Amino acid sequence: MMLDFKNHKLKIYMYWCLAILWMAVIFWFSAQEADESSKMSSGLLMRIIDFFGNLISDEELDFEFLHLFIRKAAHFTIYGILGTLVGQAAMETWGKLRKAVGVGLKISFFYALSDELHQTMIAGRSGQLTDVLIDIAGALVFLMIWALWRNSRSGGKALKAQA
Repeated sequence: MMLDFKNHKLKIYMYWCLAILWMAVIFWFSAQEADESSKMSSGLLMRIIDFFGNLISDEELDFEFLHLFIRKAAHFTIYGILGTLVGQAAMETWGKLRKAVGVGLKISFFYALSDELHQTMIAGRSGQLTDVLIDIAGALVFLMIWALWRNSRSGGKALKAQA
């Protein structure tokens, strides 16, 4: 059975479901105890190092810095995706690009705050204000790129209509 995305209500529902599903993914990552979370990001880092092979010698690698960078880049990217998913859902719901960006940013901010609070309840984890700032920066950058793309697709009408 094919879904009929011409049905606007179904389209709205699907976009909000994607955003909520992504929030569940973030919650799952945040529920990992410190050791498990560190193993995941270390494993990713080792794959990246293996992929790039001999470009940098082992002596030149600062594993701790790269590990921290991978973790913070993940925050930035994961919340960038969340902001964009919420922005798209809000755009379909209300049809206003500026409102969609605002809703995407606000929901990302409050979810980032709740995520850091959640982490304080997980063994070995802590909530970090700097992570909230990185999360919001990711959401903002992704939302701005998305909004510029949406506006360019409409020939500049998406933002002019709201001015």
